Amino acid sequence: MDLPAATALPAALQTPAQHAESWRSREPDTTPRASASSLRDAAGGLDAIRRRTLIVTLVGLAAPAGPPARAEGRAAWVMLERHDCPYCRRWLRDVAPAWAASDLGRLAPLRRVDIGRDRLPADLAFLRGSVFTPTFVLVEDGREVGRIVGYQGEALFWQAAEALVAKLKHTTEEARR
Repeated sequence: MDLPAATALPAALQTPAQHAESWRSREPDTTPRASASSLRDAAGGLDAIRRRTLIVTLVGLAAPAGPPARAEGRAAWVMLERHDCPYCRRWLRDVAPAWAASDLGRLAPLRRVDIGRDRLPADLAFLRGSVFTPTFVLVEDGREVGRIVGYQGEALFWQAAEALVAKLKHTTEEARR
């Protein structure tokens, strides 16, 4: 039983012969395709960008983690992270390279603590109970000034970080002078 072309059945309801005939009767695909050389050029540009990003990230990660949080008059930006946290990796890729070079990074150097593998250091014992990663805690004179739980993107992070750093004692004292 042959059906007219106007009432063609979906592939799942066709017999194997009807399905094969419908494929043979299709017009050839004439969509323009990219040439191999243009794809190689695009891939080369991406490779260069990836190399630069990797170098910047490694330089940022190789920077010293900063002094202990109890240093007198010093603040620390403590990142509580887990080695398997995708949002932590995203923050490290998006923000960490710029953190050390920023004004915020100079006021509160980054200190990373992997709570999935390590115990909290003695000077950060008061941060017990942090479960979600990444959690960013601004610490000054051995006390918590404030925290950001999670990472929702660069713009929101920098905005929240600036608000926290504005609460530091030595920052507000400098602003008064």
